[in-house]
Amino acid sequence: MNKPTLFIDVDGVLLDWFNPFHAWMKRQGMRRVRTDSYDMRDSYPSLATAELRRLVLDFNQSPAFRDLQPDDDARKALWNIHHELPDWPIRYVSSCGSTAKIQEARSAQLTGIPSPMMLTCLRLGASKRPIFQQVARAIVVEDSPEQLRVAEELGHFTVCVRQPWNRIVDGTIRINHLRDLTPEALRKIEKGRE
Repeated sequence: MNKPTLFIDVDGVLLDWFNPFHAWMKRQGMRRVRTDSYDMRDSYPSLATAELRRLVLDFNQSPAFRDLQPDDDARKALWNIHHELPDWPIRYVSSCGSTAKIQEARSAQLTGIPSPMMLTCLRLGASKRPIFQQVARAIVVEDSPEQLRVAEELGHFTVCVRQPWNRIVDGTIRINHLRDLTPEALRKIEKGRE
């Protein structure tokens, strides 16, 4: 039987996008109101949706975005999975924007991890449904409640990386950090689904 595809979200799972973004917003003179919501409109309610979208895209094309890197523990966890489960495809999916500049920066960020060329950058905020639909069996590692819901609707197994904005996600395994996703845990998940 073919092994499931392992879909890894980038922002909030593989690397910390949120804290650098909010620090950048503070330097732009913006005041963050909430920290417990994935929706930026909750964090910056005084800004119109179009303005927020522009600011996110501006950040994603800035040097601060280009400098983001996966932390060492996440990198080690992925290499461990790759070495112990070499027949498990790993794909990275990000809704960070699809401009050439953003895709180039995101590709550079993933240098030094397994399968860095298996990266899909979707338009900002896009649903990952079309990507998740490409395979029959997957384990989706995400922090977005909406993307987790989409994966579950498609019958994929989900692993939620804890963040302040996803405390109420039900029906999924929860981990604190990507380093907690071990080959042993993935084998258990797979065994339970067969």
